[in-house]
Amino acid sequence: MLRRGDIGLLPYDPVGYRRRGSAVFHEVEELGIPIVAPGGAGFAADAISEGHCLGFDRFSPSSISATVLDAIARFDDLTSAATRSDRADHRERGNRDECDHPGAFAR
Repeated sequence: MLRRGDIGLLPYDPVGYRRRGSAVFHEVEELGIPIVAPGGAGFAADAISEGHCLGFDRFSPSSISATVLDAIARFDDLTSAATRSDRADHRERGNRDECDHPGAFAR
């Protein structure tokens, strides 16, 4: 399922995920797919600074949708950064087809 997405959308509450991790986030990251996630989440900090994840500031429809629209507008750059990411190494080993975790995606 995850490998079919163009952009991984993880609409988690930034307050609740400030110090929590996300296995789905890491699976999407390993697939080399750009991600939209809470900007304040510790698990997303490196990906945001590496340029393959955009973080939304508030847990609201307007903030999340604005970030998704920004990700669509910057899709080529985000995808390029995601495929260069060190965490995308599983994709290089062919594991992209092995990942079937259901998730939320913009397609």
